[in-house]
Amino acid sequence: MLLENLPYVVLELIALHLKRAFYITTLGSACSAWRTIIQSNQRVLSNGLACGAGPCCSGSDAYAHYLSRFPSADTLRLTGAGLDLSAVTAPSLRELSVVLGTFVPSTFVAMSQLTSLELSTNRLGNTIATIAPRLGECVGLVKLAIRNNGIGLNATVVIAPVIARLTRLTDLDLSSNYIDHDCIEVLLPHLTSLTALLLSGNYINTADSRRALRSLTRLGTLDMGRQIPG
Repeated sequence: MLLENLPYVVLELIALHLKRAFYITTLGSACSAWRTIIQSNQRVLSNGLACGAGPCCSGSDAYAHYLSRFPSADTLRLTGAGLDLSAVTAPSLRELSVVLGTFVPSTFVAMSQLTSLELSTNRLGNTIATIAPRLGECVGLVKLAIRNNGIGLNATVVIAPVIARLTRLTDLDLSSNYIDHDCIEVLLPHLTSLTALLLSGNYINTADSRRALRSLTRLGTLDMGRQIPG
C-alpha cells in the first residue's frame, strides 16, 4: 500500500487504525512523504530523508509526539542534521538508529530497554566521552554499532569500560574508526562476551593484534576486512 500527498493528519489516523502496519514514515520533509507497508506486527518509525523541515517535524517535540501516538513502535530510525534525542525515551523502543545525523551529545538519553543501538557516521570522535556514561546505562544492549566516528585511542580508553558494563552485548561494530594495535590492547579484556566483532577499515596491521583477537573464543564472526596501511 502506497499513500502519497495526503494531509499528515489523515495519514496518521489511517496508520493508527492499521493494526499490522510495519513501516511508517511519519517524519519527512513537511510530513508529505508517508508510506505504510503492511507486512507484520512490528512498527518502525523513521524521519525519512531529513528532519526539521516543516512545522510538524521540528525539534524533539516531533519525536515525542509521534512516539506517543504510536505506542507499539519498537524501532526508530533517524537521519539528518540537528537531531535532538532528548525526547526519544519511549519505553516500547527496542531499536534506535541514528545515522548520518549530527546531534548534541548532551541530548542522548540512556534507555535501559534498548536491545540495539546504532550511532554510525555521527562525527563523535572524542566527544563520545560525553555520552559514554549514559551509553553504559543502556544495559539491555545486545547490538551496538558506532562505526565511522573517528574513534581513536583516547576515545577507546573511554569506551572500553563502558563496553564491559554492557553484559548482554554480543555484537559490536567498530568498523572504519582509527582502531590500531594500542586500541586493541585496551579493548581486548572487555570483549570476552562478544560473538560478533566488526573491525574492517581500521589500522589493525600487526600479527600480535590479529592473534589476540582470534583468542576471543566466543567469537563466531570476526570481520577485519580491508585494513588501512599504517
